[in-house]
Amino acid sequence: MAEWVSVEKDGFPKKNGQYLCLTEHKFYRLLSFAKKLKSVDKYEFKGCNYPAFFDYDSEWGAYEFDGVSHWMPLPELPKLKEREKE
Repeated sequence: MAEWVSVEKDGFPKKNGQYLCLTEHKFYRLLSFAKKLKSVDKYEFKGCNYPAFFDYDSEWGAYEFDGVSHWMPLPELPKLKEREKE
């Protein structure tokens, strides 16, 4: 099982993707991460050439999520058996 990584001590993830995050208020969130935030949405994050966690809201669109204290990679999905042909 993966260990929690401290943003303050160890920094951000090395790869873009989704991560399980712990906020400064001790809430768990599934958030996306981008090494360059401007690559996510050229309108919402124009000029944001830095790494950050972000989320998407159907009403407001993409937004940067501040306040992540720790993160960890998601576990691999289980291997599912293909249905046998009848």
